[in-house]
Amino acid sequence: MGKKLGLIIQYIIFLGGGIFLVWWQFSKMTPLEYKDFKYALYNADYRVLIPIIFIAVSIFISRAMRWRIMIAPMGYTPSFFNTFGATMTGFLANTFLPRIGEILKCTILGKYEKIPVQKLIGTVVVERIFDLLCYLVLILFTFFIQYKLVGSFIKDTFNKFINNTGQPLWMTGVLIFVIVTAVILYFVLFLRNMPAGKLQLK
Repeated sequence: MGKKLGLIIQYIIFLGGGIFLVWWQFSKMTPLEYKDFKYALYNADYRVLIPIIFIAVSIFISRAMRWRIMIAPMGYTPSFFNTFGATMTGFLANTFLPRIGEILKCTILGKYEKIPVQKLIGTVVVERIFDLLCYLVLILFTFFIQYKLVGSFIKDTFNKFINNTGQPLWMTGVLIFVIVTAVILYFVLFLRNMPAGKLQLK
């Protein structure tokens, strides 16, 4: 009976938290924004929501599946339902406080699947590094297919920076070179001084 009561309390807390987040979003609206929202709600073409919902759910499912794949090498096999639920809860929490959902989803999944939270947080860090690499690949791809447009934008931005600082072009180039070299040397020395082991391999 105590366990069932605990589950009921948990569901009430999470449901109440969801309702609070929705209320909190609406409470920030000005009267004009609320009026525009009501007008859009009554006059929207809801047929376009079908592909949007399908794509959004597909993204959440793929994220949950990817998270399960990353957890598997550690010897844990969480259920898809719990992984998907934790992922969705994390996204919901991010609307209230950015990035807090990353910790919350690890805490929830760790509790239901008996997985150490610190290990789950490690998988989230790896996920974000992988996402960052994907963004870099997309940026490079965009640069190569739109090199004229991107090149002109970089040139104009660089010229504005030079004009605003009033520094000669060669001095700015030397400064950028020194900063990039210092960053590279820092990481080289950091890896060289780190003792070889599991941490360095990770």
